[in-house]
Amino acid sequence: DLKEKDNVYLHTTPINPICMLQYVDKVYVCTSQLGFEALMCGKETHIFGMPFYAGWGGGGMAHERMDCKRRTNSRSLEEIFYIVYIMYSHYVDPRAKQHCEIEIAMDFLIELRSEYFKENDITKY
Repeated sequence: DLKEKDNVYLHTTPINPICMLQYVDKVYVCTSQLGFEALMCGKETHIFGMPFYAGWGGGGMAHERMDCKRRTNSRSLEEIFYIVYIMYSHYVDPRAKQHCEIEIAMDFLIELRSEYFKENDITKY
């Protein structure tokens, strides 16, 4: 029931949203993980909520509309990535069925993607 506007485009096709980042200059989010991914891709990001990556005063990496008084330390984007993806997250190698480092989990996902594209005869992604 959304009405189209001149500067708003409605997408109903299933797509990995990070693929769409290459087509935009700015990203507007409330509490979206996509905002963090947009920041990692170097996109101008406007945040209207308080997701985990907001409020750290990271050198103006995002345009934030809210303030979080308890987040007193300044954190860079790299520090936030490290804290979230390395320190706090736990990864499991599905083949070995045991704990693994992020690099092993990433390699597994890359292999799955390659197999999927090969099986479905997809050459460009």
